[in-house]
Amino acid sequence: MAPVGSILWPSLRVYQIYGANTDVGKTILTTLLCRASRELCRSEQTSFLKPVSTGPEDEADTRCGHIAVHAPGVSTTTLLQYSEPISPHAAARGKNAPSDTALLSLIRANCSRAASAGPGWLFLETAGGVHSPSPSGTTQADLYSALRLPVVLVGDAKLGGISLTIAAFEALRLRGYDVESILMFENDVHENHVYLREYFGERFGGVPVVALAAPPERARDQRADEKRMMSYYAQASAGGTGVLKHLAARHAERIKRLQSMSTEAHKTIWYPFTQQTLLSPENITAIDSAKGNFFQTLVPHPPPASSPVPSTSAAAQDPVEAATAPLLQPSFDGSASWWTQGLGHGAPSLTLAAAYAAGRYGHVMFAEAVHEPALGLAEALLGGMHRAGNHRLTRVFYSDNGSTGVEVALKMALRAAGRRYGWDQGGNETDAGTDQPAAVVGLRGGYHGDTLGAMECGEPSAFNRKVDWYRGRGVWLDYPTVLCVEGRWLVQIPMSMAGERKQVIEFGTLGHVFDLAGRRHSKIVALYEEYVERTLRHHLAQGRKLGALLIEPVVIGAGGMLLADPLFQHVLVDVVRRSSHLFGTPSSQLSPGDWTGLPVIFDEVFTGLYRLGCFTSSALIDAQADISVHAKLLTGGLVPLCTTLASESIFDAFGSDDKTDALLHGHSYTAHPVGCQVAVESLRLLTGREKREERESWRIEGGWMQGVEDTPDKGENDGLPEDASAWSIWTLAFVRELSHQPSVAGVWALGSVLAIHLRAPDGAGYTSTAAVRLREELKRGPGGQGPERWNVHSRVLGNVLYLMGSQATTKEEVEEIAGLVKLALPGVWAFDQAAIYFDGYLPASKKGERLDRIYQSSNVSSNYFSSTISGIPSASKSHSSSQATLGTRNNARQLPIPAFIVPAILDALRSSDEYGHLIHLVPGEADSFCADDVKSKGGTVITSDSDLLLFASEYAEFVSQYLNSPGASLTMPKYLTFLDPRISEFIFGWTGNAAVDILPPDTLPTESAVLYLPPLLDRWDQASAWNPSTTIRQLAYSFCRRTQDTRSVVVEYRRTLSRASKGQAVELLEDEQMAEVLGELLGLCRKTVKKPTGPPQLQWAAMCLCQEVRHAADQGNDSLVLKLWRKASKSRGQLDPGNWDAMHLAGQIQGTLYSLRILHQVLRCQIGHLVTSASLGGQVAKLLKYLSTLPPIAGFPVAPDMRNLFGRLQQAGMLGSLADVAGLSGPLSFDERASKARGETRAGRQGQGQTTTRSTMNPFDVLGENEG
Repeated sequence: MAPVGSILWPSLRVYQIYGANTDVGKTILTTLLCRASRELCRSEQTSFLKPVSTGPEDEADTRCGHIAVHAPGVSTTTLLQYSEPISPHAAARGKNAPSDTALLSLIRANCSRAASAGPGWLFLETAGGVHSPSPSGTTQADLYSALRLPVVLVGDAKLGGISLTIAAFEALRLRGYDVESILMFENDVHENHVYLREYFGERFGGVPVVALAAPPERARDQRADEKRMMSYYAQASAGGTGVLKHLAARHAERIKRLQSMSTEAHKTIWYPFTQQTLLSPENITAIDSAKGNFFQTLVPHPPPASSPVPSTSAAAQDPVEAATAPLLQPSFDGSASWWTQGLGHGAPSLTLAAAYAAGRYGHVMFAEAVHEPALGLAEALLGGMHRAGNHRLTRVFYSDNGSTGVEVALKMALRAAGRRYGWDQGGNETDAGTDQPAAVVGLRGGYHGDTLGAMECGEPSAFNRKVDWYRGRGVWLDYPTVLCVEGRWLVQIPMSMAGERKQVIEFGTLGHVFDLAGRRHSKIVALYEEYVERTLRHHLAQGRKLGALLIEPVVIGAGGMLLADPLFQHVLVDVVRRSSHLFGTPSSQLSPGDWTGLPVIFDEVFTGLYRLGCFTSSALIDAQADISVHAKLLTGGLVPLCTTLASESIFDAFGSDDKTDALLHGHSYTAHPVGCQVAVESLRLLTGREKREERESWRIEGGWMQGVEDTPDKGENDGLPEDASAWSIWTLAFVRELSHQPSVAGVWALGSVLAIHLRAPDGAGYTSTAAVRLREELKRGPGGQGPERWNVHSRVLGNVLYLMGSQATTKEEVEEIAGLVKLALPGVWAFDQAAIYFDGYLPASKKGERLDRIYQSSNVSSNYFSSTISGIPSASKSHSSSQATLGTRNNARQLPIPAFIVPAILDALRSSDEYGHLIHLVPGEADSFCADDVKSKGGTVITSDSDLLLFASEYAEFVSQYLNSPGASLTMPKYLTFLDPRISEFIFGWTGNAAVDILPPDTLPTESAVLYLPPLLDRWDQASAWNPSTTIRQLAYSFCRRTQDTRSVVVEYRRTLSRASKGQAVELLEDEQMAEVLGELLGLCRKTVKKPTGPPQLQWAAMCLCQEVRHAADQGNDSLVLKLWRKASKSRGQLDPGNWDAMHLAGQIQGTLYSLRILHQVLRCQIGHLVTSASLGGQVAKLLKYLSTLPPIAGFPVAPDMRNLFGRLQQAGMLGSLADVAGLSGPLSFDERASKARGETRAGRQGQGQTTTRSTMNPFDVLGENEG
């Protein structure tokens, strides 16, 4: 299930109607807006949507007829109707109430349908007041904020209404709603509108307050009341029109701004960690809003074509489709907004905490002062660290971000070390024998921030190498890393400590890697200790002065998302602490609790506060810091704040009577009350999720407990904090599956973090581009369109792509993201795709091969029919299987290949953002054009063409035919961007403009044009399923005729059991005949297509049925449609889809739809003189308008869809057209009881707000659903 996205379409103006309270006139004012929209935009649609309604069904807004009576022509829908007139959460008790996500999905799907129907308005009316609960209990203001709908707030005109209206406005604004207008009734006694107009006019950019005359008192007599209200609406509609004009302008302004943001940003903003020379506006993601774990991002336009052939992207070519496509899509925040987000975007509790502190304090200076948020946060942080086992920490210093917090930690540590070992505080050596500044012991690749002091702690790298002041003051150690490789957890020990070759230790589970109690006694500990001591002694012997140990516990983040062996980090801290004798002679006696060796700094800016699954990541290495830095998750991702925690012995190093000995560091916003209050609330929520049962749920359901109970020394771990264990929101099975992918070098998961290390031909590291392709694959999403479209926004670190969830991430979301990652990884190739070519014409010399293919397909189809002539049982009993299951219960014969595989694939590719600009249908065989492309640009041709299955002796002959390919010299006709291959072949055969068999200028072909039609799945004891649509193709062929043409027939090759078939000649129509056939076709379209009822695919199916009835009458034959209609009328509207009559009907519909597709494409080519002639041009234009709504091949019905075809036609009220064409006095009706039962079922579904999705067996649906 795709995540729910915000609602924004170019053509549909959707506004949410909130009320400041109940009984403020929402329905009346909404009706007024609906009525005004019908008067203002007569050619557009208007829809009214009520997600939840309570009270008797006959009193519901959409059922009592109020809107229908006073705003005729408005489409009304109620999704959930509860009979009791009470709050929705109470009315839904004991009933099957949908989840919040399900309800939002229903709303978005309803809006999507309205948008696809054309431009217009949709008004979504909420129930009760702003904070009225939804059926789940979530308040409406919180629930609907994810939809990001602009709001029309209905104010309260009664006594007390001023307060309620302002409170409602503020509640909405705090949750990110844009209140575009406030509507209310006039009240001459209270005059609330007068005050509110002045109040809102001076605030928030000026929100217009519109007061309309109050409606008349409700009359007891319904007819009299309707008459009064009709008069009221007629008089008040002018006010509604003014509001609508304002709303329409705001809608247009929002879209214009959103679509221009990336371009304007490219001109004005200097981005972090970005080479802007390589950045284009198309690469800048415009984020409209964020909620939960998802951004709402602007759907990108397709990239321009990089070749002379125009782009075939649907979005670029079809303005109607572009207008009805959503502008926004949900984008999973894969970097957790660069590692800060922990409780979900837009968390109301954090927003309210920020607002509370802003209202109470704003900002107050902090030197020698205190406020409750700062004190409360300090106590909460220290308490959490103490509970996690670190009792050293007693002091909290505030700063603004992680880099600054590390700077503060360095000042603390270096001062403490200098005091301990007698260094001069001015930075000059007194008795240590060197004038070098103190260095920091760290890990290779360690990254601690961008400010100069923090940068000095990292080894030379891409981050600092080109910074002029950077000198690099550190000693950086290698370290073992942990990866899951091909399902095995490996600790990889570098050669610097293992000897001549890298050493690898295998573990059964990640839990065993983190079982430090069990591993402390292994031989590897001595290896680690020896390496650390040897390295320290080496640098000290060179005169280096070491002042602190600074590491990121467990994970080296920006340095490459490397999971360090926790045992090594534990040993490193232990060796440093017990090696005071290496660093100098203490100048004073140590006290209990003092730091020893060197001050130990843990940079937990990224790894702390549950990012890796526990309060402090230090618990995972069973070591305690003297100084600990915390940021990012500290405020749940809402505002910047950092804290540096220190022990009392570190704090004492700054104590004296001299002020210059103090920690002279700070900034204007130190301990900002808003940040501190948000952090207090964030910690409250984060620690509330620390409970064992929640972690146990992730651990057990994710498989992370596997093998842990078998740990030999588990009992020795009893003294550790209970949450110091390894688990992840990403399941163990998923991690293992990724580790087996060919493109993956290794993977790890811990807490909310997943890191995928890709094989890197350009070498691992920050400058590698190995992970960029995977990032782009995730950005494209799973390929859904419309409301199903979503993607993943992620970041890469060289060859590593990482993803992070949050404490608000659900198991369903993790499963969805994991599925997309698995889909994307196979697409991570080691090369870029430059072009995809399709044959657009095959030379006459290949006619024999073409006929042989038709013969073979026909033979399979004929044999299949013969072996299943009594029907196909599996098709009649199953709804959910694909067409490939037809015949699985009768394996006597091979299943025929679906008829339209190639054009269906081409459809999907052309409409794909990823591949649309790469697709080239060419006037010849694709081989030569591929060869020409590679010849001019370089590269490799990849093909499944059997021509390339060569022996060495054949190679030279094969290559020779492509050495002088004609591709570069040809002008590509524009119509190649929309034609199907077999239709382009027909067009080129007609015009003689192909890359082979090229005619001299001004010369017309004289031979008959040819069209190869694929065999359909039909009855072989009846005429071909192509027959009913012959006149449509005949019309298409005739439109190709030009003034000087002498040809009179087109030869069609269809199903045949003879390799020597000469095809069937189809005569071209004369001009008068063409006009007659064209008129008849338009008549059928008027009867069936673009009706107000029924989905477009069903309308076209009805048109095809009418075509069959008319064709049978013209031929004097019995109509198969009428035969099956009568059969359906006796079986409650149902047919057996496994019956060959039903399958033959499906074949006829497919043949007719494809014939209409041929006609549509021929007309768009405009190669004949009658297409735009004065005599037929007007009718052609009308027909083109109809044909532009044809379903894609993925939407063609198949045999299982015949089961309830007639029932669906009756439900949609479309059988009348069929009866009219058949010359019947009225539509045949089905069994009355069955109709009643269906009506009750349908009403039940509507009453419960449930929608039904037709399960389809169309083999092309997989193409339509996955176009990326």
